[in-house]
Amino acid sequence: MMKRLCLLLCIACAAAACENSDDAPGRLDLSSAEILLRGDAAAPNHITVEASGEWTARIEGTGFTAEPLRGEAGTTTVAVKALAPNRGSERTKLGSLIVQLDGSQRSRRAEVLQSPQTAPQSVFLYMEGTDLLRFFKTNIDRSLRAVDRDTPGDGRFLAMIQPRKGEALIIEIAYDSETQAGRLDTLRRYTNIITTRRETIARLLAEMAEMAPAERYGLILGSHGTGWVPASHPYLAPGRAGAQSDYWIKQGALATRWFGSDDNVRTDISDLAGAIGESGVRFEYLIFDACFLSSVEALYDLKASADYIVASPTEIMGHGFPYDRIVPHLFLQGGTAYDLQQVCRTYYEFYLNDWDTLPGNARSGCIALTVCGELDGLAEAMKTVLTGPTNTVDPAALQYFEGLSPHLFFDLGQYVELLCNDPARLDAFRRQFDKTFPEACRFHTPTFYSAYGIGSSIPIREGAYSGVSVSEPSSRYVTENRQTAWYRATHR
Repeated sequence: MMKRLCLLLCIACAAAACENSDDAPGRLDLSSAEILLRGDAAAPNHITVEASGEWTARIEGTGFTAEPLRGEAGTTTVAVKALAPNRGSERTKLGSLIVQLDGSQRSRRAEVLQSPQTAPQSVFLYMEGTDLLRFFKTNIDRSLRAVDRDTPGDGRFLAMIQPRKGEALIIEIAYDSETQAGRLDTLRRYTNIITTRRETIARLLAEMAEMAPAERYGLILGSHGTGWVPASHPYLAPGRAGAQSDYWIKQGALATRWFGSDDNVRTDISDLAGAIGESGVRFEYLIFDACFLSSVEALYDLKASADYIVASPTEIMGHGFPYDRIVPHLFLQGGTAYDLQQVCRTYYEFYLNDWDTLPGNARSGCIALTVCGELDGLAEAMKTVLTGPTNTVDPAALQYFEGLSPHLFFDLGQYVELLCNDPARLDAFRRQFDKTFPEACRFHTPTFYSAYGIGSSIPIREGAYSGVSVSEPSSRYVTENRQTAWYRATHR
């Protein structure tokens, strides 16, 4: 009896050893040893079988299907689909797909996993208009390069892009087990749509959240931007008298971005904030891939829209963020975490070290992170400064962030340093400023590029960069600036 038991154990061990063994004759390979299925069971994932002869597959487990389960010599794609949503909070194993070469002991196994239906986080990339379409396509392509088995992992990554005026697509950037790379899945198409209208922004964000429900959300906004300046005003005019600014539409590498234009319909920052609120989606962070949005007036309007905002006080190059480098920082730990400090650093280092090495490109990478919950405290600190003894500040002494004449965006930190004539008030402002704009997330290249006015690189003075702009010292749009929520909160 003992001999028979030992013999059976030896036979079982030999059979197990043959599975995934390279000693058996014939060729059999799978494109991946793991297949990750979407939590909502709405779409299949795929795996490729490469075989030297006919093969048969079998399913271990009851939570998924696979088609086909037989194949011939050559390359065959097998579609694997979950039978039901995963309503749990963690990734689950549904079973295994085992493929065996007919007439041989050679076999291969792929584990079949399913993400939770409610993702740990979903990130939305909202790219408005068609002016920057060629850059948006590059952004999508570079996002695809970042995708692997851990990015986005259990997270979801959706993008809204407009292939042409009046149309929009919501696509998902996902991992494909067959190619072991990123793939694009079209989730929804829209026609007769203008994506910059307040009600449309709210609707699309809400629908994206319905398609990719998550425990928390991040939003990247890619478009043009003019900071806090009202959408009803002309584009920022250059320094030459009587000229209308068309510098932003340059088609070369030095094209820059601003915010919100689709078929000449632009979005006020207050309307953007309203649309985000009306969407019903609570975003943990906003990343503006658009010019001038690290403006204290704009940020104050957006303070209820997210916990954190990543933005630039200067123009952003048409190339935008280096998505192949930042996306992994948005989907850390299998898609469950993110690191905005590294997003800021990565943006800066790309424009510091790599971008300017290409012919015709400018070293221009200024970025900062805002802690939105501290903006009310910053307004109170600013109000305290303004109610105390102050100096007259000559705008010519300030660091500016564009090539306009007169300038519109000045460095906020430097402005208050020169304005405040009370050491105690100034020290309190500095402390609050560092809470609002953490120093570890403020980066700048030695110069920045401005397409406005002079169309060239402008140096940043030593010690004159705080990562956020203010327009109060400017003689441009004075009446409009005094109507902003920031001005009213600090000048009561």
